[in-house]
Amino acid sequence: MNTNINDFIDKICNWKDNFEILRYPSKKNGKDDISIITNYIRENKVQELLDYTKKFYVSEYFSLPHPDNDKVVTYPFASVSIGYCNFLFMTDELQEKPWMLVQAGNFLDCFFTHTGIIYHVNRRSSWLPAVSNLSKLINKEKLKEKLKENNFKKKKTTGILISSNRPYHFFYDQLYVINYISKIYKTNRVYYNDIFWPIQDIINSAEPQKRKSDIKNIYISPKAISQTNFYKNNKLVNKTMTEFEEKCLRSKKTLLQKKFKENQLKIVLNISTEKRKWVEQSDGYSEIINNLSNYFDRLFILFDGMTSQINQPVNTEENIKTYTEILEKIKKSKKIETHIIFGKTYPDKIEYYNDSDLVISPMGSSAIIPLRFTKNNTIQFSNIDMGETVSKSEGDFFVINRELKFTSQEKPKLGNQWQHADYHIPWQHIFNLSVSLINKTKNKEIPLLPIPLNKKEKNIFYLNQKRLKGNNKVEDVLREVALAFERSGNIQLAYELISKAHEIKPNGPLINLKLNEYKQKLDEQ
Repeated sequence: MNTNINDFIDKICNWKDNFEILRYPSKKNGKDDISIITNYIRENKVQELLDYTKKFYVSEYFSLPHPDNDKVVTYPFASVSIGYCNFLFMTDELQEKPWMLVQAGNFLDCFFTHTGIIYHVNRRSSWLPAVSNLSKLINKEKLKEKLKENNFKKKKTTGILISSNRPYHFFYDQLYVINYISKIYKTNRVYYNDIFWPIQDIINSAEPQKRKSDIKNIYISPKAISQTNFYKNNKLVNKTMTEFEEKCLRSKKTLLQKKFKENQLKIVLNISTEKRKWVEQSDGYSEIINNLSNYFDRLFILFDGMTSQINQPVNTEENIKTYTEILEKIKKSKKIETHIIFGKTYPDKIEYYNDSDLVISPMGSSAIIPLRFTKNNTIQFSNIDMGETVSKSEGDFFVINRELKFTSQEKPKLGNQWQHADYHIPWQHIFNLSVSLINKTKNKEIPLLPIPLNKKEKNIFYLNQKRLKGNNKVEDVLREVALAFERSGNIQLAYELISKAHEIKPNGPLINLKLNEYKQKLDEQ
């Protein structure tokens, strides 16, 4: 095997000591494939990118210019798919300039070059977690052994690989691209590995095939631009994603349509265990259930958690543990009925969600069904503003108020990244948001509960910069200033400001919620 390639593989597996991270230089007038694709990604031109990259899906041979020299044409000599990422090992015909392409959220995310430089195309967050433990993920000795058998002739691309161990990346980094390109051409070169929905329900092609594990096979991952950067204002992405969601739903033969009476309530509670866990969820969910049981003849509580891939069950022990803790804390009453759907697949879970009055869920993969498929009224929460729901049902709220939430000081379990850390949030806040929806849909007048402020966040005046971007309307500014005064402890002034915002925007969900909350606090003083 060529020494350059052998050394390059060693360097990649210990990349933190061998590579400098730089932004790929902007070439506005660049004519090579990498420059054109990079510009489309950075400018969020998804239509142009999909049209341009289709040649890579239909061609028998995949090639790209070298990132350091666009005159040098390179071809893949191996590919490795790990989690939601695809790694393509590239080299020129003389085997002198090896490099590695990483496909994470985008068609191109970053390039590891033989010069010891990592060029990243867009933001780091889409690819950095995937490459953080390459030494553990890639068996370099096995890779080298396999490559010894390869004569490095230009190799045909085996096909398009749909594979992701993360539901969100599976649906919204890959399937919407496949749905789009399958309209343009039919192919019998679609392969799959880790999937959360039967592929044949979605794509217009021959029967998909199970991925061949031989490293000599070359796979391309069907991705365009990581949707979290641009989906809100991109009509094509919204349209394409909605189309494949409708395809998924049409593939279901039946949907449960059980009608509940007015004084009965069906709620789905999503338990998080793997990352971004609500620390108080055991106590919080039990308190929410106990309080709601005072106002209904019957509560039907459905507990959801981990989702299995098709034909590949997932471990649900942590879900069961938390569920058991909740059961021990809720009232022993015949009016409270609980069920679990841990470990079921997405096609199966949709049927359970369909007739729910309310879903309470962490942001992320847990919210895919209620927000994208069944369009339930949903309360969401997280330790960060993920902003990743492309279309929301009318009553959605985001529980991301800093004054009511702070990140746990415990070290994150997944990838040691703080955006994956567990967090605290008062259950009363989630209860109040839920009640604001229930009162509307069930014709109730359930009172709001006082919310205890975290001691760490008392008497702090600041504006939430994430919600104040660009051209803000007057009511938005009034709302944020009101929230800032609430944080500082001045409820009277917060009430006066939110009242002004309410006059301008009487239907604002957060404005209405805070108006009632401040009024109740002032009445109690």
